Amino acid sequence: MNNECLPTFLQQRANYIANESNSIPLRTCIILPTRRSVGLFRSAWMQLGGEQTQWLPELLTISDFAREKSGLFVPDKDVLLMKLFEVFQKHRGPEQEFQDFMFWGQMMLSDFDEIDKYCVDGSKLYAIIRDEKLIEAQFNIDEELRALLQNFWNSVSEGPRFEKDFLETWELLGRLYRDFSNQLLSEGMAYEGLAYRHLLEELTSERLRLPFDNIHFIGFNAFTTIEEKLVKVLSKQYKVHLHWDNDVYFTEKVEGHEAGKFLRQYKNDFQNAQQYWTDNQLLSAGKKFNLHGAPLLQGQIQVAKSLLSQPFSGTTVVVLCDESMLEPLLHILPETESLNLTIGKPVGQSPLADFLDIIYNIISGEKIYRRHLERLSEHFCFLLIAGENQASQFAERLAQSGSFWFNGEKMLSESGLPKSVSKTAQSMEEVIVVWLALLELLKGKTDQEAHPDLHATILAFADQLREALPFLRKYGHLLSIESAHLMVWQRIKSMTLPYLTDNTSTTQIMGFLETRLMDYDRVIILGANEDLLPASRRGNSYIPYNLRRVFGLPTLQEFDGVYAYHFFRLLQRSREAHLIYNDTPGDNVSFEKSRFLEQIQLELDSPENIISRQQWTYPMSELRTATQVLEIEKTTEHVAMLEGFRFSQSALSTYLLCPVQFYLNYVAKLQEPDVLEEIMDAGTFGTVLHDTIEGMYTPITKRLLGKDDFLATKSQVDEHLKAAFEKSGISYDELKGENLLAHDVIKAAILKLVDADAALAEREPFIIKGLEIKKQVKIPVAKGTETILIQLSGKIDRLDAIPQADGTEIYRILDYKTGKLEVKEHVGLELSHVEGLCARHQVKPKKQIFQGLFYQILLGNQAAKVGFYGMRALNEGILYINEGRLIDPAIQLEFEQHLAALLAEIIDPEINFLQNPNPDAYQYSPYGFLVG
Repeated sequence: MNNECLPTFLQQRANYIANESNSIPLRTCIILPTRRSVGLFRSAWMQLGGEQTQWLPELLTISDFAREKSGLFVPDKDVLLMKLFEVFQKHRGPEQEFQDFMFWGQMMLSDFDEIDKYCVDGSKLYAIIRDEKLIEAQFNIDEELRALLQNFWNSVSEGPRFEKDFLETWELLGRLYRDFSNQLLSEGMAYEGLAYRHLLEELTSERLRLPFDNIHFIGFNAFTTIEEKLVKVLSKQYKVHLHWDNDVYFTEKVEGHEAGKFLRQYKNDFQNAQQYWTDNQLLSAGKKFNLHGAPLLQGQIQVAKSLLSQPFSGTTVVVLCDESMLEPLLHILPETESLNLTIGKPVGQSPLADFLDIIYNIISGEKIYRRHLERLSEHFCFLLIAGENQASQFAERLAQSGSFWFNGEKMLSESGLPKSVSKTAQSMEEVIVVWLALLELLKGKTDQEAHPDLHATILAFADQLREALPFLRKYGHLLSIESAHLMVWQRIKSMTLPYLTDNTSTTQIMGFLETRLMDYDRVIILGANEDLLPASRRGNSYIPYNLRRVFGLPTLQEFDGVYAYHFFRLLQRSREAHLIYNDTPGDNVSFEKSRFLEQIQLELDSPENIISRQQWTYPMSELRTATQVLEIEKTTEHVAMLEGFRFSQSALSTYLLCPVQFYLNYVAKLQEPDVLEEIMDAGTFGTVLHDTIEGMYTPITKRLLGKDDFLATKSQVDEHLKAAFEKSGISYDELKGENLLAHDVIKAAILKLVDADAALAEREPFIIKGLEIKKQVKIPVAKGTETILIQLSGKIDRLDAIPQADGTEIYRILDYKTGKLEVKEHVGLELSHVEGLCARHQVKPKKQIFQGLFYQILLGNQAAKVGFYGMRALNEGILYINEGRLIDPAIQLEFEQHLAALLAEIIDPEINFLQNPNPDAYQYSPYGFLVG
């Protein structure tokens, strides 16, 4: 069957009603599922021409029909939520916090709406739920539900009170449903389901008469229970016409097809209405179905780009099953102006929204976190408002400060922002006033032609905030600033703006549910995977699944049927369809193609249809293999720099791991900038620990120490710990959260260290010769035919001297390790071990053995014991290399020779920096994304 140039379903219906139905437009009401379909029908009607179409019937969505004809006002969801909260407080008391109620209240509103739309006896339903939960409470309460309910009631009790609150949660729902409905009706208001219910009652009792002779329902495939009842009541009083867009494929040819689930039922229903069945056979003949498997998001987008670049005569729709695909798609498509985008641009995630969030965090508390000021100093909106000079000065003042908490008036008075930003807001209304002032400043500093998107977002945000002010003035007294912010911020985050596109284009891009009742010659669907098509997401509900089934409330099965209908109906009048799905596993992505595609292959494969399957690859950058490693040429400038370089043990260990990483860190100096962190990292943890020990032990150095000398230092730990925190830029008096936990861990470790040292001194008194000792030495290294001196440097945490009976001293080098220790794996140190310590391209270099021998070179090869205090295992005492024995001079000499050979290689201009081919070498590397 040739379905080229078929009129759309809405064009067919407009032509029928205008020319064949004998409906007088001014006495006719036409009801459609969506506002977009209303607009399309209006366009189809006006294009018909003729005397009949000079007058336009009343066009409404079924939702607007219920709202308008019920005579009740349906306010927005925020107002309904506040009304429900007021009723809730009457039952639970005024001490209940809205912030705790908000999530649960939204769930209640959704359930109440469904109960009315599906004509469920709410009192009976909630009574059964209460009884079911009573049984659960007596025998078993799910732990996750217990935790949620405890949080809801702000209760930590486990006894009879918790059981009482648990049951009242469900018992209260029935009372809330009844009282909330009655309260709204008394005020002439309703939520949508209640408006439907009220309209049905008014029509049934004939208290309401509508000004119509004919009412047409067009393009529905699934009614709620109350919509079915409305159609039947209207059919007794008016001429009701039902126009179904059906294909025999999903109502007759395939038994039990989910797309025809509701239409099969409606064939024998609505006896008093005139029904019009198209009974198309469009899906069974003359179709070109192209199934494209492509890797991940980018692969799918590239397929779509390829398809759109091909000439095509007719209309095209690009359907995104996941609307987050839109930005990446637009990024690669040329000539965006030739597209008609009906998906809104999500501006709730825009930089401007981020700026408003920063300002809220700054003005909503008595003190300001440093990270909020850092975000402010880096934001382009701040630069626009404050100007480059003031913004630079502000950033410099912040960088010079070591504090994490600031007074707003003191810190922001010279920032270039309005003075209102430096004062603490007492309500969300005050926050919005500040936001509006800043938006007005930004509007004056942006060029509408140069930055149309930013300008449009500023205007949209300002309008949204002005709309929120009356709501806050009415209900603000019931809300804390946090609760009010949560409500307003939900509005901001959900905002979208239309793209500036060509409305006359024959190519449209839209989300899946926007395609209802729309017809195109070519359909391109991206994201045709399970969990996206059909979507698996379903809102939260208090009503258990088993009761939803019993009471006729919709479940996932019904939602899937609706999805299936929209999918197959969209394909009916197309000449070709391209269904693109991800076929590659990835993080948080589905790679199982939609079962709808499987149905096409199984049920629509016929001689009249063409079904093609293609697997696409996406050209990625080539991955290096073990034989394709990165090599960086060593230049004369590199050599000159390295000859004057001070080599530390850590730098040499990095070279042994991977010369390329050594190059990136020490030669190219690609290092992350030092950032003052609010929560201390591992490096700061170690610094604080070292500084505290140094502060405590410095007064007792250079003399023989016994047990009591160390125990006496315990009283000073808090004093020196505070100094160490302040030195690292962390306010000791304002420690909280993870920093407070780190403080307690460090303090406990230091007290254990003192006890370990006291035990050492009790057995064998010793002298602390020095702490944090910086040492530098030069060793001879071969450079071609000559020898040059290369400098080594390092810092020894602690050097002890143990007096002997003959008047000599044995040295002990100690290092404090906050990380994992490896030395316990090594018993004795043999001459044969040394070469392995300097082996190239290691994955797990023996850093601590290497470090111990390196330190001895720094000490001029002074014989010493080398050990480590593992701060995680202080109960094990000092862990020594070579079992605590002095290092054999032959071993030390061998090590120095290998070290000299290593340094000679590093400065050799003929030996380039060659990458370690083992990927495990980059497991913890900051350069893994470059060389891994």
